Amino acid sequence: MNRNNIAREKLSKKQNDKVLLSLSALNENIRINSSNFTVENVVKEYINLPFLPINKEIIIGKIGVYNHDTLKRESKNLLKYGEFTKLDPINYPKGSNPNMDYMPDENISPVIIIDTDGNKFKVNYLYWFPLTDIHDCILIQQGLTNIKLLPMKVFVDNDYQWIRTLFNILDKKILDEI
Repeated sequence: MNRNNIAREKLSKKQNDKVLLSLSALNENIRINSSNFTVENVVKEYINLPFLPINKEIIIGKIGVYNHDTLKRESKNLLKYGEFTKLDPINYPKGSNPNMDYMPDENISPVIIIDTDGNKFKVNYLYWFPLTDIHDCILIQQGLTNIKLLPMKVFVDNDYQWIRTLFNILDKKILDEI
């Protein structure tokens, strides 16, 4: 059994109900299934969020991931990177190297940071992937230990030490499995 299957199995057994029944997850599912939901609206909503402020201390209350199925650890296939490039080519440049860049037809999982006051912030697209892993590991670890890891105070710096700080609160065994 590979590492992703082990992590999924642990998540399914220990965390499944908590993930599926969280109020924010239920509200997001209702929003996605509403008649007002369109990919363009979601992309515009994300693009219009302010960037996470740099050189400022914040208390992260939650990490949210759009277009991502935590239980399966895969994209929900709703959002493509090219949709972001169409609306904001400066912050979401067209990929030129398939091994290094997001490509226009690639499924993506944009990440938001929500502080304890409920303010939502977007992050640079370069950090979507590691923050998605952090998000999933937090859910798995909380499900296995029944100990909340967030909220957490971090100093958001230019060197992204805050991301390393988040990695450091995670159980390395769980992180290796996902």
